[in-house]
Amino acid sequence: MELLRSADFSAYVRDRIRRDHVPGLAIALVRDDMIESVAFGKAALEPSRDCTPDSLFDIASASKSLTAAAVAMLVSDDRYPLVRYDAAMSSLLPGDFVMPGTDHGHVTVDDVLGHRTGMPAHDSSYFGPQAAQPDDARTITRNLRNLALVAPNRTQYMYNNMMYTAASYMVEQVTACPFSAFLRDNIFRPLGMNSTRLHPTQARAEALSHLIVDGHCWDPEAKRYLVVPFADAPEAQGAGKVLTSVNDYAKWVKAVMNRQAPVTEDMYAELLRKRISQEAPGDPASASSYYAAGWQVRHCGTHKLIWHEGSDDGFRSTHFFVPEFSFGGVILTNSETSGDLIDSLTNQFVESVVELSSGSPARPWTNPTLDESDSESQAHTDDRSDAESSSSFEEELRQELCPGIGTDVLPQELPLSVYKGEYWNPGYRHFQVGEKGGVLFVDANDRSMAFCLTFEHICDQTKYIAYMKAGTERKGIPTKAEFILENGIAVRLGLQLEEFLKEYIWFDRVNK
Repeated sequence: MELLRSADFSAYVRDRIRRDHVPGLAIALVRDDMIESVAFGKAALEPSRDCTPDSLFDIASASKSLTAAAVAMLVSDDRYPLVRYDAAMSSLLPGDFVMPGTDHGHVTVDDVLGHRTGMPAHDSSYFGPQAAQPDDARTITRNLRNLALVAPNRTQYMYNNMMYTAASYMVEQVTACPFSAFLRDNIFRPLGMNSTRLHPTQARAEALSHLIVDGHCWDPEAKRYLVVPFADAPEAQGAGKVLTSVNDYAKWVKAVMNRQAPVTEDMYAELLRKRISQEAPGDPASASSYYAAGWQVRHCGTHKLIWHEGSDDGFRSTHFFVPEFSFGGVILTNSETSGDLIDSLTNQFVESVVELSSGSPARPWTNPTLDESDSESQAHTDDRSDAESSSSFEEELRQELCPGIGTDVLPQELPLSVYKGEYWNPGYRHFQVGEKGGVLFVDANDRSMAFCLTFEHICDQTKYIAYMKAGTERKGIPTKAEFILENGIAVRLGLQLEEFLKEYIWFDRVNK
């Protein structure tokens, strides 16, 4: 495929990964039955190791197409007659899958695969392996009953990782087979995806450590890369944490695109069937863009783009195909800041194939002419814009908490001991409010998506802005927080931890 062989393409990618602070990138393209791949940059920096088409990346949510396919295999298998797209998840997982309230009892397999259950992400609610009581697929599924909904079933697109974890747990319970073994026996081995594994410990245990890529994030102040720890995440099973290479995952894209075993025509049709629009009602794009099952679909005039991206700490990925041109691809990177680059590559690959198919020459790969100082200047401009936007948002939160408040900073007058202690919510479980640097502080690094909260007093000795800081973020994302005091002691803590939930998530103090 000439798309990967041209000198201007190589120059384009090398320039972009330098500017966008992406240590390594691998690409595989599929045309009909042919796969071609290439890689750029580094899989690891210390010690230095080159990125290759066989390097193993965390593909995060780009693995949801595998989970949806695993469910589709059960639907088409006569040995599992109870597994249907219209089957209630509660009937397949009795006692385990229970939705909150009284009007979500018939959440189906289709609803779960289509992100249309009405439950928002609640990504801060689950615990990683580093926790005293870590989550797994079963506990994630059983905790759904304790989490708030924001919409009626089948009315709104609401992306939710936990639902795909519940789907993987259903596969395990119905087949009496671990999800990793099901993927291995039914997808990976049949397709010759010999290096693909679920979770890094499996890859390391099978002598694949030398292929595992380090995840990275860029520290703009220190002007250096930070290595992101890459560990197992049983609580993310079905939603992410598949390790694969572009050479391996291109085989999966090819099988889906060409309806080759183990993918059947019926599976293909069901996987790509529209579940729900991803756009707001009334948006003109709502008719052309929708979520299927582990895939997103967008109509682009003469063709459809079918894809799913993935993003995790230190990694970003996508896989896609255009059925009208029997063309697809996989792009994997070891930097979470590579989103714009991945989008640019995907769009130009697709545009080039459309142009070549119509007899027109493909557009050359060119970057705007910028020197290093221009690039840094743009980065500083972006930082200023982000800071201004954050400052404006903080002022909105201040006014929501204390309407009419001026610009003066109102001091914290009550001793912090009034607030310090353990707080409990059935869905989010415990938060320990402590003190750090003279302010209230929560260390939530035992969560799957680890973070810390630093509280800034706004007014009334009860209302705060809590800055949610994850990883290498400098200040964190501001969010509202409020304490309720009784007899001079904090007894409840409300946190706005879910962006689609207008109300606080309330925690009751345990040790008053």
